[in-house]
Amino acid sequence: MVMQLAREELGIECVEKSIARTELYNADEVFFSGTAMEVAPVVEVDDIKVAHGRPGELTMKLKELFHDLTHGKNEKYKDSLRPV
Repeated sequence: MVMQLAREELGIECVEKSIARTELYNADEVFFSGTAMEVAPVVEVDDIKVAHGRPGELTMKLKELFHDLTHGKNEKYKDSLRPV
């Protein structure tokens, strides 16, 4: 769902692939995503700061978009939710 949000809401093309751990060291932004954590910024990998050691703008925007989706605040994605 995060990749879909990136594409549809931010116009970011996403590719899913394996990468070398060292590629993270030079990344502009890094985040984890999952059901429990939603979108979690990563500011350091192996004691090496990612970018400036702060969550990036795109990561924070995705975090907000995903939060709004999971809390039913975005009508466009209401069909993605399942009542429990």
